[in-house]
Amino acid sequence: MKLPVSGFRLFLSCVLALGAGVPAVRAAGDASGGPDIEAGSRHKVDFADRLARVRVGPGDEVVVLVHSAKDCVFCQRWKGSLGGQGEIARYVDTHPGVRYYVVERSRIADAESGDLYPRSLAWLYDKRSGKGKANLAVPSYDVIVRHKVVWHAFGYSAWDKTVFPAVRSLAGRRSAGGD
Repeated sequence: MKLPVSGFRLFLSCVLALGAGVPAVRAAGDASGGPDIEAGSRHKVDFADRLARVRVGPGDEVVVLVHSAKDCVFCQRWKGSLGGQGEIARYVDTHPGVRYYVVERSRIADAESGDLYPRSLAWLYDKRSGKGKANLAVPSYDVIVRHKVVWHAFGYSAWDKTVFPAVRSLAGRRSAGGD
């Protein structure tokens, strides 16, 4: 059976949302972000290593960027009051150095556009769109410290398994003085 391109993207997003939550190792050009990686570089990015090595100073913010789509069932589930959005909203109330944004496109098949991004994260959209990476799987998550993506994962289950624990770890290091 041959799927049209938009049907294939929908299928791929659903498959990824169901079971792929561990970021493991990605090529630098694959939605990993961070201005420290050269555009043409093909070396692997180990997000677990990045997370372990990142220093979070007292003035540094931990930013969570969630990529979503209005027609994504898993994204809407994440946005529920008992889902990830409710969890992070409660967390930022008690941890002032943590912020989160949701970039929500109209449809899974659509690419993200720059106007969806907050101004403070326009650099990330510019970087990804320049590489043709403006159509990330949804839901997916970036955790950013000092203009560097230190964690990237996708899939509904990634929130509880890897993303929120990474955010809590970074916020704990921030309050401990950056160690």
